[in-house]
Amino acid sequence: MIDVAPLGRVNGNAPGQPAQVPLERTLDHFRLVMEASLMSFTRCDVIKGSLATGLALPGLWRVSDADASQEQPPLTQVMLDLPGWIEDMEAIWDAAPGDSTVEMRIVPFADLDRTIRAIPDDPAPPALLCLDGPNIPTYATLGILRSLDDVFAESDRADFLPGPIASSVWNGSFYGPALTESSQGLYFNQEVLDRHGITPPASLEEAWTWLQVRDIALEVQAKERERLGSDQFWGISISAVGDIRTEAMYEFGSIVRSNGDDGSPARALISEDGYTTEGYVNAPEAVEVYEFLQALHQEDGAAPLSESSDFFINSQCALWVASMYHHTIIAADAPDLSWGVTPFPYFRNPIVHTGSYHVGVCALSDQADQAAELVRFLGQPDQLARTNRTVGQIPPRTSILDTMPEINVEPLKIFTDTALQWGAARPQTAGYSEYLSVFSTMIADILEGAPAREAADLAAIEIDRQLARYRNLAG
Repeated sequence: MIDVAPLGRVNGNAPGQPAQVPLERTLDHFRLVMEASLMSFTRCDVIKGSLATGLALPGLWRVSDADASQEQPPLTQVMLDLPGWIEDMEAIWDAAPGDSTVEMRIVPFADLDRTIRAIPDDPAPPALLCLDGPNIPTYATLGILRSLDDVFAESDRADFLPGPIASSVWNGSFYGPALTESSQGLYFNQEVLDRHGITPPASLEEAWTWLQVRDIALEVQAKERERLGSDQFWGISISAVGDIRTEAMYEFGSIVRSNGDDGSPARALISEDGYTTEGYVNAPEAVEVYEFLQALHQEDGAAPLSESSDFFINSQCALWVASMYHHTIIAADAPDLSWGVTPFPYFRNPIVHTGSYHVGVCALSDQADQAAELVRFLGQPDQLARTNRTVGQIPPRTSILDTMPEINVEPLKIFTDTALQWGAARPQTAGYSEYLSVFSTMIADILEGAPAREAADLAAIEIDRQLARYRNLAG
């Protein structure tokens, strides 16, 4: 056994206590961190008016002369580059009690995971971290996150919506409040559906199944192509988060999981301990969905393989699976488009991936306890009510849902109801980025024509191979 510097809660040790970690686990931790670091030194991050090279190079966080004269150094926050949220966060830190100051290190989404994974290499780690919810188990397992069980009481956590609280907890410990809550739905072109006499469901209880959606998509597509004299119109477009080959879990994972009963492998898509996907990703019910989606894109030709929002914005599709956030894109890019939202379709039992970004505390920072108090302040209802005004999403706490009346009336009410009744965290695992990468490649390959069963079997083998490294760390 060897002594390891404090890494948060490892083997039951409370934050700030040295953890006794077997040598082989320490070496696995080192390998995972080095892999992240070696992939990352070509990036540049913007730091509030200055530039720093690499993703966590020590000593390059610039401090103003005014800050340098203070006895108490500022806390550094790794912050996602999202306009609106940055300003909201600044306002919250300015209002925080005490004399703490926070400098933000702005990081694009593509670099966020690598930036945080490389923090153990930094002799002066940042104190505050903006986190993508599904990656919280990874950072907790790597010892990067400080548990906030001592900051947020169980009664306080009970106020968070189902998706945000599920994403915040790993192995029983709470690691940081969500800034907001996302949701998904099926957008529809009102003019197109009216032209063909189709009235979408207006409540979760009446939601279409995927079989119904397929029939509607094919019917509308055929009629619109005939009317337009063009084949550049589709019944439905699926996926709007990004490239299917890198970000398929949010939408497509929801579709797959809806074909499983509660407690079934297809519903979970991963074992309860978060380290096995064999028998889950390739469960028969999951393969059924892969084959359905392949047919929708290939034999039916009812959905384009591209994920661009332009299809809906340009009235080139009737239906669009997308997140709540995308209503702001419609408002900006197609203000005259007549649209509505109907519930996310399902096969057997509805389930919709929600979740968003969280703020946590770096266990490796000398200012971790000070940062924890700031996060306590951030996580209170009146502060979190500020973080959703400019991003068009749902407040993460039940007690502040009424602070945004617009999300409780149509067309946005569908998203709110979905988050409250059907919302679920994405499959939880310490190796989420690796899982996501393989799963996304599998989905893209299947949509392009790869045999679904074979692709799913190979994906499960590869995911489990990569998750095995984290299993050793978790001990």
